[in-house]
Amino acid sequence: MTASTAMISGVTRADPVLKRDTYRQIKICEWGCAGTRYGLGAIKYENPKIQDIVIIGEPAIPDGSWKENWKVERAGGVTAIYTITFKPSPQGGTDLRIKFPPEIFP
Repeated sequence: MTASTAMISGVTRADPVLKRDTYRQIKICEWGCAGTRYGLGAIKYENPKIQDIVIIGEPAIPDGSWKENWKVERAGGVTAIYTITFKPSPQGGTDLRIKFPPEIFP
């Protein structure tokens, strides 16, 4: 388990590499949110802690794609939920798309 995957709780269909890559993308989004309206004012940027992951709409869509909600615990007790779509790539691997901005819950 790497330091980044240690910050993730919950069940995902992503393999360990895709899980790590998704976490890295969420880190970029969270860094971009710090101090913006998406962050509800100036938030302290920290490595995000994934509180939970919920798979949406099992089973997978016929093209093999699926969606998950990744719940992020932010500094100050704020929660952000990122909806992520994973889709197998014709070139191999899996593409991911993150809905931005996330849903925010103070």
